[in-house]
Amino acid sequence: MEFIQSNVYPNLYLVKNEIKNRDSLNSIIKKRVVEKIDLNFIANGKKYTENTHKAPYAALAFYNYSKSSRLSVFQDYGTAYFIDHEEDLGGFSVEDLSMYQNEKLATFNIHPYKKDSTQYYGVLEYYRNGNVMKTDTIVLQKNK
Repeated sequence: MEFIQSNVYPNLYLVKNEIKNRDSLNSIIKKRVVEKIDLNFIANGKKYTENTHKAPYAALAFYNYSKSSRLSVFQDYGTAYFIDHEEDLGGFSVEDLSMYQNEKLATFNIHPYKKDSTQYYGVLEYYRNGNVMKTDTIVLQKNK
């Protein structure tokens, strides 16, 4: 199993040759999330909490690696398209990450606590066939 980080969306990871055991896959993804969120994330809060053009949809997103085996004139190049290309929402062909909801494996987002906006927690959602199947909450500690 291999994690391929997108060259245009640093928060996007494609999982190539994913293992089929979902519990093991989820455990490996969670370990990767914990590794990627640096311990002093508060100083880099915007990097993790804003959905921007450079980081769409989630602070971290994991999709199954897929690549169309046929020439496609209109769309469906697979998630591999997003390794080196930004979403293309117009023109003759359209490539939008939301077209690949069934390939989504997990998303991770950071939220402030309602009673203490200086403290944060992370929500890791695991997907199957485009639907959330399981959620983990990760407590994030601010370095002092």
